[in-house]
Amino acid sequence: MGYYGRDYLWLTPANATIEEARGIIMWSIAQGRPVVMEWPGGIPEFNVVTGYADSGETLIGFTYCEECAAKKNDYGMFVNPARWGEPWGNGNSFRILVIGDKVKPTVSDCDTIQYALNVLNKNEADDKEFFLTREFIAGDAAFGAWLEACDNTENTARLFAQTDMYSYALYMNTIYAQSCILPYYKKLGARNNRRVNDIAIQIDIALSRMTNERKQLDEATERGENFAAMCREHVKNLKHHREYMRGWLRELISEISKQKKKQSETSKPDKKKNDPRHALLAKVIPALIYNEDKDKGFVQGFHYDENTADGRFLRNNYQPILQAAAEWHTAFWENTDAFEKIGLDWRFETKENLTAHISMMEKDFKKYEKNEKTGKIPKVWKGECAGTPFRFENNITPEQLGYFTDAVERLKNEYWPLAESRFHTGRNITVIHGDMHPGTINVPKTSDKTVKFDALQVVRMGLPTEDLAMLIALHIEPDRQKAQPLLDFYYHCLCECVKDYSCEAFMNDYKISVMENMFFTIRLINRGIYDFKMRDNAIRAFETFVLKR
Repeated sequence: MGYYGRDYLWLTPANATIEEARGIIMWSIAQGRPVVMEWPGGIPEFNVVTGYADSGETLIGFTYCEECAAKKNDYGMFVNPARWGEPWGNGNSFRILVIGDKVKPTVSDCDTIQYALNVLNKNEADDKEFFLTREFIAGDAAFGAWLEACDNTENTARLFAQTDMYSYALYMNTIYAQSCILPYYKKLGARNNRRVNDIAIQIDIALSRMTNERKQLDEATERGENFAAMCREHVKNLKHHREYMRGWLRELISEISKQKKKQSETSKPDKKKNDPRHALLAKVIPALIYNEDKDKGFVQGFHYDENTADGRFLRNNYQPILQAAAEWHTAFWENTDAFEKIGLDWRFETKENLTAHISMMEKDFKKYEKNEKTGKIPKVWKGECAGTPFRFENNITPEQLGYFTDAVERLKNEYWPLAESRFHTGRNITVIHGDMHPGTINVPKTSDKTVKFDALQVVRMGLPTEDLAMLIALHIEPDRQKAQPLLDFYYHCLCECVKDYSCEAFMNDYKISVMENMFFTIRLINRGIYDFKMRDNAIRAFETFVLKR
């Protein structure tokens, strides 16, 4: 209630008599405020009580456990006897939350999200008395117990026996409860900046995936067919989605904290300087950062493929663009001080995190593949961007669809050994732009200025090739025959200052980055941005660099 800015009353037998509790319920409902009550009339779990009859002896409301209602009215509401004074299954006769008047919010967004992280991280039940007759494991440890039980036929039968199904139901209802907070994250993204909105979308995806796994696990339980094997697969998927969501929750806390800091620094007219990443970049490579004041002396890069003077100008300046990218990466190469300020991306913290990340990419593709095969993806997408009309045709082949499955398997086998040897040692990594496409690049019209970059919201530690794959493979030149000279030029510029980074390692990094960026295009399509040209560029880069066709 502290988040929504409401005071409240929490009533139990310890602070209220039965008569007082019943009177407060009747008063609250008369004020137009429902109450939340545990075990009303014997119905398990918390329920919303919106009405009463017989002077509070009968309670009326809504419950998730519809089959537990003694009677339902025409509106689908339970109508149950209050059964005051009875021990309703948990040893207490009532637990009631009464909503109060509006007050100043006492809980921030970050506090709320941190609480969600604490729940994800917990490993045992806090309420020991509630689980009097069975051992209960929560959080990460619960997944291990489930998977262990699935591998042991004796444990499987015991774990999912009818007498132990309450623990199973409690866990699954927790997944359901998490999915109910989706509107909170969507609202949070809507009222903050684009980065927060993007993060909220990722959390939305993770929770939706978890809800779907829960549904399938419920269906498997009802059928009882090959349950242990099916349970193992669904539990593994749930664990991956949970890791994925945990990473984005951390990112969300970080981003909201940065915004709050920006807002508090009212004395600084340039609010971007309050972002630690921006301050670091501005200190180390100020010449490469584009000022908010739009300078007419630059051509914006999103015109790169147009048959116009600006388009031709940009295509003639690919080398200065790549030289500027090399200068950026060189400035932060193996820079431990910068890495401490930027922080390690959650994907590379553990093998489990990276596996979850790849699993989410795979599931994004399966959703896209299904929509492609059922005709839900349009054959033509046309519109207008920056005043220029566009038309993209969707001509993907079954063989090309198979490339994405191939890329997933290669990433599963190759990505973690590379990440462990590089990100966990600080060798041959740098601070990357993170969104280095033509639209974030500004090329000067005169030689007295340098190429500049903007849109610095996703600056992070990374392989230099992550920026190159976004820029070259997805946009300006995917085909190896034409792209290789551009990569060679960048590598030559980088090696003027960087040592012990072999060309072989560089090209291997580029292949990894190409494969990962393939799924960026799929994520856009799943969100209704049908940029088939970018997807086809990624496919061509995979063909020529990875498959070497």
